[in-house]
Amino acid sequence: MIGIVCFWDRTATPYLQKYEDLLQAANTPYEILFWNRSGVARECSSGEIDILLKCHRHPLLKLVDFFRWSLRVRRLLKNRRYDKLIVLTTVPAILLADYLKRQYKERYILDIRDYTLEKNPLFYRMVTNLVRNSALTPISSDGFREWLEPSDKIVTNHNITWNDRATDNREYFATPPFRYTFVGNVRLDEQTRMVLLALKNHPQFRSGYVGRMMPECELEELCCCEGIENCDIRGEFHYTEKPEIYRQIDLINAIYANAPAGEMSPGDSTPIPNRLYDCVVFRVPIVCCKGTYLADIVEEFSLGFAVDAYLDDIVSCFEEYVASFDKEKFLAGCDAFLTIAQQEEASFKECVLNFIKEESR
Repeated sequence: MIGIVCFWDRTATPYLQKYEDLLQAANTPYEILFWNRSGVARECSSGEIDILLKCHRHPLLKLVDFFRWSLRVRRLLKNRRYDKLIVLTTVPAILLADYLKRQYKERYILDIRDYTLEKNPLFYRMVTNLVRNSALTPISSDGFREWLEPSDKIVTNHNITWNDRATDNREYFATPPFRYTFVGNVRLDEQTRMVLLALKNHPQFRSGYVGRMMPECELEELCCCEGIENCDIRGEFHYTEKPEIYRQIDLINAIYANAPAGEMSPGDSTPIPNRLYDCVVFRVPIVCCKGTYLADIVEEFSLGFAVDAYLDDIVSCFEEYVASFDKEKFLAGCDAFLTIAQQEEASFKECVLNFIKEESR
């Protein structure tokens, strides 16, 4: 049996489904260890184990919670005796690093989704050793190769969650106001805030936020205090609602940086959000931050446009893109990027299936 270690609940771990699909295709039994941070017990489905432990917001208390979580996971791993592990994201792998090396060397997948504390030399060495001792290390962005030590264990994992592309008969920018919308776990990073304020009550554009509001996000308070009336806020949604959500959007909000271009940390400049794949699958142009790996892709494939909220006239950037939008060029870019991503994704799936089927040493 294979164990999957998640640092969150299912809703906050959409990339889990891909591994479940591959395990089911290989007819391999598995269990998932979720961290239920709410502190409220739920009824788990078959093959799910909840680690019920409330997570505090205070940094010091959160560190204690992380340590307590790692102890509980270690006990579960010792009792369940999984043949192999899939560890989703870097921080839980760091918390279990010594155990993984001792008990699961070359018998675990390390799935890297973010740049976290790698600027710390000790943390970076631990990540490097985790990659070296893994059987496979999928990364969700080739931008991570800028800071990861080169390794033949690293493979690119594109988070394509829908196989059916939207039809090309969509009408683009026909009637204002045009809906500029964020879909996902909602945060209010600095450039996100600045663009929202720049578009405040503009007659041509309407901002929107769809998804679970992260605890530290003060979006509703900002809209209230600043008198922002052209902003719609909706809560959590089910995965199956995505096609309908994107049918009602004109521009995807993929702005998340906390610094200007050239001054961002790798945590802002190197990831690829799921919204890039939503852009090419659902055929909706995307707006991102200049100076990011995402912006390089958007420019190369003509998938939208990039802004620097610290320097640019945001309203002019939006108006100019809408006025000069080239539908054929955009759709061709969607097809070109998606074709490359699907080829690389096929290679990733083959690597994971080999890991699943290979006999444990």
